[in-house]
Amino acid sequence: MSRPLVPPRTVLVGFLVALAALACLGWVAGVDRVLAGLAGADPAGVAAALAAAACWLVAWGLSLRVALRTLGVAASPPRAVAVYASATFLNGLTPFAQVGGEALTAAVLDRSTDADYETGLAAVMAVDVVNLL
Repeated sequence: MSRPLVPPRTVLVGFLVALAALACLGWVAGVDRVLAGLAGADPAGVAAALAAAACWLVAWGLSLRVALRTLGVAASPPRAVAVYASATFLNGLTPFAQVGGEALTAAVLDRSTDADYETGLAAVMAVDVVNLL
């Protein structure tokens, strides 16, 4: 049975911590310099980059859904994309880059889908292998 990834209160606290971290980074780098850099950016270029990144994330999230379905686990497209987004975040956060967050991602799959930990890990690793090819 699917359960929510995280409680809403945890999400709110996470966003508040992220905003505090961004404020600290802006303070260290200089708010004026950050705002000047943002003001000088080409809006069409920024929008195109964001759209390309979103398409990339959705495509790989759907590939995770295919891997899960192959292993007999049902996951909705939005849930698969959300789990892949968390995997991307965890890979950037944990040591060893591309393979650092897979164990944690398998735990997220275990909590958010009917997959057990081992099946989730197999699905995530299968997507990573395809991604590296």
